[in-house]
Amino acid sequence: MQEKENQGVEKQEEKVDEPLLTVKQAADHIEESAAVVRNWMQELKNHIPTVKGENNYRYFDKQALEALIQIKKLSREQGYSIKQINHYLSSGGESFKPVMEPSQTDKFTEEFEFIRQQFEMQQQFNQVLVEKLEKQQRYIEETLIKKNDNVVEALRLIQQSREEVAAVNEQPINVPQQNKGWFARLFLR
Repeated sequence: MQEKENQGVEKQEEKVDEPLLTVKQAADHIEESAAVVRNWMQELKNHIPTVKGENNYRYFDKQALEALIQIKKLSREQGYSIKQINHYLSSGGESFKPVMEPSQTDKFTEEFEFIRQQFEMQQQFNQVLVEKLEKQQRYIEETLIKKNDNVVEALRLIQQSREEVAAVNEQPINVPQQNKGWFARLFLR
């Protein structure tokens, strides 16, 4: 037990010799903004071994700077998100590959199958609808043609009736004269 305590004291003494940097100094050292470094410290605190000073500020030693440099490379050069960086560092360098749980895969498959069935039903409905609309269009056209033919026939009959009436009006009407009384004969002449 005393050995561990002695080793801890030796490590602290070794760290005293190393220069400790503030957040701003560490950010300048890795050419990032202090806000970005603070964000990394908050999101990836388990992977950045900072040293806590007597004033409760966090300071960066050589190991913490190396961690920041690695995080910067992952973020800027490889385009990793904070979650991907956390996974990478937690898994000891395993690339981020999202693995779907079997239940998620099953849900995805079920949802995909449901959507596919709905799509097929929609296609069948559309096909039936188009057929009905075409049938309705044919009916309308046939009905209009029949009505048009009926109107033309009615107009022809009306014209024929007019011609017959006109022909009748042109002929003199012969009304036989009845025997009229002497008084009527006297004035009609």
